[in-house]
Order: sequence, then C-alpha cells, then structure tokens
Amino acid sequence: MGKIVHFKHEKSAEALLELFLFEKRAEGKAERTIRDYKKHITAFFRKFPLALNSEETLRKAVLAY
Repeated sequence: MGKIVHFKHEKSAEALLELFLFEKRAEGKAERTIRDYKKHITAFFRKFPLALNSEETLRKAVLAY
C-alpha cells in the first residue's frame, strides 16, 4: 500500500508550488519537466509576488507573464 502524505493547507506560492510538483511527480513526469516547472513558476511569482491575492490579480499576472 502507498504512503499517505499530508500537506499543510497554506496558500503561499511556495506551498502551492511544492504541492503542484508533488502531483506532477506522482503523475510520472520526467525530472527535467519538474525542474522546468519549478524554474518557470518560481520566476512567475518572483515577478508577480501578489498574484495569489485574488483570482482577478492572478488572471492579470498570467496574461502579463
């Protein structure tokens, strides 16, 4: 049987990124793909640190990125 992993329910960009990457690993994505996801998502939140403030802010940041 598989191991159960519990995550804190934080809304920080870092916590959401780690959860996203965990899911992608579980889906069997290649490590190169995982590294690329991490690189681009980290760059996105460095440029738009307030993107998670609201859905509208996030949408605008994604379009601007």
